[in-house]
Amino acid sequence: THDHEGRPADHAVAPCGVCRQSLVEFEERMGAPLRIILGGPGGEVLVFRSVKDLLPFHFSGEALK
Repeated sequence: THDHEGRPADHAVAPCGVCRQSLVEFEERMGAPLRIILGGPGGEVLVFRSVKDLLPFHFSGEALK
């Protein structure tokens, strides 16, 4: 993984907002939390119990009701 200037990242790299929303929708369809593990060449590893921890104000079908 690389930073925005093409250099190797020295930290854990997170998915973009669109990818996070897609992962939240998948997690909701599965009916169970999707554990997310982020890493980078610098050795840092972050573990999240749910995609919703990465996108706490996500859009869901509940907003349409």
